[in-house]
Amino acid sequence: SLAIAQSLLREIELQPLPGDATAGATPGRTGYASITDYHGLTMNGITDVEGAAVPGLEAYGASVSVTPMALAGVPATDGWWITVSVSGPDNQATVLATWRARR
Repeated sequence: SLAIAQSLLREIELQPLPGDATAGATPGRTGYASITDYHGLTMNGITDVEGAAVPGLEAYGASVSVTPMALAGVPATDGWWITVSVSGPDNQATVLATWRARR
């Protein structure tokens, strides 16, 4: 679960901030234009960025929340709290989170 959560969080962290890109009509998550496109993402069985099932990870699930958040003088319009939750066959949740801000 930890490796899946780390991988998905890293994928999100590498995306542009809202307003910096335009979404494309491509398969899976490849068309996501910014970190906020991941908000509400739910996977029942882990898929790669193109939407293909990852063999061996069918019993895992993941969900993502990306919400505006102010921190350390940065207004909520320029900061986002990203939370990735992954559960496996044992129903134990692994949750990772990070904050991202417009520079």
